[in-house]
Amino acid sequence: MTHPSSLIRQSLHDQADAWNHGDIDRFMQDYLKSDELTFVSDGTILRGWGAAYERYRTRYPDRATMGALTFSNLDVRMLNRDSALVLGQWQVARDVRPVGGRFTLVMQRRGGRWVIIHDHTSTSRDDAPSTD
Repeated sequence: MTHPSSLIRQSLHDQADAWNHGDIDRFMQDYLKSDELTFVSDGTILRGWGAAYERYRTRYPDRATMGALTFSNLDVRMLNRDSALVLGQWQVARDVRPVGGRFTLVMQRRGGRWVIIHDHTSTSRDDAPSTD
């Protein structure tokens, strides 16, 4: 039987692959498709899968802005057999202003698969949007 942390790492690998193919729909499949989902980023709290989906669509409208996503320094901590806390770093390499930062995910096993129920993503200060 595959250890849950391996399944979670594979899920994140699959998310990055979807992103790198310009497929936000497939990228979002690992988020709980429910109003229970919470997403925190840049001082904003979003509730629900639809709000998170629209945020990604708005911030990354095309392949050029999507760039190439990588996750690194993953730390998967099992909270119990069906819940995990995931810490890591993200980086989007692209021609126009690469961005990156850190994230914390709460994932749960639901319906036999691991899904993100909470995502708190921050942008590194060096990568923060300019206020000029």
